[in-house]
Amino acid sequence: MSQAQIKSLADKALWYGMLFLGTYLPWQIALNPAPDIDLASIRVVIIVLFILYVTGGNSFAKIRQIDSKITLGIVIWFGALAISLFSAQELFWGFKKLIFLINIAIIYPISLWAFDDDSKTTQFIKVFLWSALGASVIALILFFSQFIVGWEAIKTFLVDNIAFLFWGESFGYEVVRNPSWLVNIGGRDYFRAFGLFPDAHTFAIFLGFALPSSIGIYLWENKNKYLVFAGIILITIFFSFSRSSYIGILLGLIFTAAIFRNKIDKNTKILLSIIGILTVIVLLFPVGPISERFYSTFNSSENSNSMRLGYWHQAWDLFLKHPLFGAGLGNFAAEISNRAYYREAINVHNSHLEILAEGGIIAFLGWVLVWLFSFKALIKKIRKKANWLNFAIFWSLVWFAVANFFEIGLYSPQVTTLLFIFLALAQTKYHAPEEPNSKKGESYGFYV
Repeated sequence: MSQAQIKSLADKALWYGMLFLGTYLPWQIALNPAPDIDLASIRVVIIVLFILYVTGGNSFAKIRQIDSKITLGIVIWFGALAISLFSAQELFWGFKKLIFLINIAIIYPISLWAFDDDSKTTQFIKVFLWSALGASVIALILFFSQFIVGWEAIKTFLVDNIAFLFWGESFGYEVVRNPSWLVNIGGRDYFRAFGLFPDAHTFAIFLGFALPSSIGIYLWENKNKYLVFAGIILITIFFSFSRSSYIGILLGLIFTAAIFRNKIDKNTKILLSIIGILTVIVLLFPVGPISERFYSTFNSSENSNSMRLGYWHQAWDLFLKHPLFGAGLGNFAAEISNRAYYREAINVHNSHLEILAEGGIIAFLGWVLVWLFSFKALIKKIRKKANWLNFAIFWSLVWFAVANFFEIGLYSPQVTTLLFIFLALAQTKYHAPEEPNSKKGESYGFYV
């Protein structure tokens, strides 16, 4: 077999592997190669994809659409996190998290290669949406089942059938021991919607990449099924009772609408306004558990809020103590508690502040550069030619950035994989053809 044939086969296998990844994200199972060691199988999938990527003769140098500034931000961020390990109390904790981030980040150059083709980009997003829809349906089934069999039965089902298969023996044990599956609203416990994820917050952030994409494709193709997708996903997010994603929905939509205000037609503006108004009504109308949950965001004495404020103060103090390279990646818990252990559920509940505290100002600078240059690249493309993909990416990244002011989404393999895929998509030179609905005389579209 010639080298050209090997490259062709590797590239074809790599592309089908990417489609598998988009499908597999919310369903990934955990591997246990050794006692007390959990390995998300999605990490193995990414390594296999990288081997195919290299076998195909691909490299950064051959990717014509790479934005060196975004990549530089990632390098600075990761490099500073690596240096932070020299000041870590628990070196192994930080080393494991660094290896995790590097493992997941490998999908970034692969995505830059894969999404060099417009049709492939659209195909991947659609595959991902079907998978996110399935995960949402399962989450809603489990959520509504509590009103029939009681939440205790749902909890037992998860412990017996889901926890260790999908989250691993070690991590699954910690989740079961300290679950965040219930939320008390108005004196009543509700079982949250989180599907096969270990908690509702990461699941809601995961869906934050799907909802804008489903609306974006609907605006492009005007196929009602994608509007149905969006409705189901939005309802699932509401019943996750994740306040960070509630805020992410609203702020993401507001910023996206502001950026696209001169790039969308009248009917598209009306549709987005309806979505925004319905979301506001659900969140603000003072009837039912969803609005009560949202209003509790502004109650500083509420238990989870006061806990977050306490962790934020401790993280800031930790940064002042270790300003340059931080206290060491993965070492926040070790710094504030002498009895902390690796999987203990102690974190800053703010990804941005945790990077500052654990990695120092240089890691935080790299992190900020990634976001600044990503949004700069997107806005530049939007001004040149707006399309559904730019719309979806912009809203999703704003959503992620906002939600991670209140949560830690960086150490979920599914969420972090999507983050690096969407950072790559922010750079792609996607040239959507004339909007299909405009050819048919339909009512939605983007202005060039």
